[in-house]
Amino acid sequence: MYLLGASRRNAAFMYLGMGVRAAYAIGLHRHDIASLFSANEGRAREQLWKGIRILDLFMSASLGRPPSTSELRDTTNPQNYSACNDLSMIFELILTDVYAKRMISPEILERISKHLRRWTAQCGEGLAVDGIEQDDLIRDQNGEEQPNIGLIHLKLTGHWTVMLLSLPFLHKAVSQHVEDNEQSAQGTAKRSSSSNQVLVHSCLESAVRTVDLLQTLVRTGTIPKRLPIVGNSAFVSGLVLGAAIFGDFDNSFPLEKSLHAARGVLDRFSRYDAVAKRHLMILDHLQNACDIYMDNRARLRMERQRHLVNGLFGSIHTIGKSPLRNSQQPEGNSRIGSTDGIQTQPQTPRPGQVANEMTEEQQGFLMEGGEQTEIDVDISADAFLGISPNMLWFDSFDTTMSLFPIVDTQIMGDEMMANGVNNQE
Repeated sequence: MYLLGASRRNAAFMYLGMGVRAAYAIGLHRHDIASLFSANEGRAREQLWKGIRILDLFMSASLGRPPSTSELRDTTNPQNYSACNDLSMIFELILTDVYAKRMISPEILERISKHLRRWTAQCGEGLAVDGIEQDDLIRDQNGEEQPNIGLIHLKLTGHWTVMLLSLPFLHKAVSQHVEDNEQSAQGTAKRSSSSNQVLVHSCLESAVRTVDLLQTLVRTGTIPKRLPIVGNSAFVSGLVLGAAIFGDFDNSFPLEKSLHAARGVLDRFSRYDAVAKRHLMILDHLQNACDIYMDNRARLRMERQRHLVNGLFGSIHTIGKSPLRNSQQPEGNSRIGSTDGIQTQPQTPRPGQVANEMTEEQQGFLMEGGEQTEIDVDISADAFLGISPNMLWFDSFDTTMSLFPIVDTQIMGDEMMANGVNNQE
């Protein structure tokens, strides 16, 4: 823990490996050996093994390395049930059965989700064995209320477990959404998206609730300056929230607000923790990319309604001369068809392009769409947007349905145009 607090994760990982081998040598991993000692010593051995397990799984998941420990005892036994040991076993199953094999099957998913449901229902019974109070606030030696960091760590790990299990489905959904947008921009028919809605929503809900839990912690001014598990939870949830924005899930979840809150948590710890400072820099870059994406998405949707506004009030922004408007329209921005009229798509920055590379005049040209006479508004509300993150997803889930149905705006546009003509007459 000292090396983790000093931001020396590789050194901590090496020394922990030596400690794990020493623990195996003296039999800490076996419950039957602990029962041969006195009650106090047996309890100390169990607590020591529990701490080694938590540190090993935390470092394995955060560093992307295989775990060094493996649980042999029955963690579901009601006698001396430990919520931490049981959750560590579930966490290990996800690392070994899902991420180590880089695939997930319905059988594995059902088995692990069943373990999580049982742990959630049984968790309150094992807090006493772990020495964790059930209150969110506890009193210190001076009688002042302090956040229950032990309970917060347990909840954060539980949310992290859900995010790890459902993260492949979120990646699949976002990747499918980006691919569908590319096909829509090229004029091809959109194929049905592939994802499991409940699992995707579970991942996003866990990320949002993780940030909410961290907000209650950082509001307290007396928390330690370095909390590696708390900082890692803020970083992981921030990555999940940022990736979900590219799938347009911010229509259903407070992704932008929660992403800002996760960044605020890391900013709090970055003053003393080098790892938190590095994670903060990564989230800052992700936040900038999300801001560009959402701005371009809003401008694109506003552009689709331009012909309705022009039909009612005229095109005020085309008054005067602009060298960009008279110049040739970029090839990537327009698609000209002999039967479908002219369709214009605003050009959006590609991955790696800086936001300020688009001048105000260029953005105005994107809003004007050149000298077109007709716009086909029968385009989905989620057309191609240039920023497409590189997603890693599992190939075993190839069938599903679209997460969000798309509203056809053609009928709405025709009605508004008819009403505008009648009003003018």
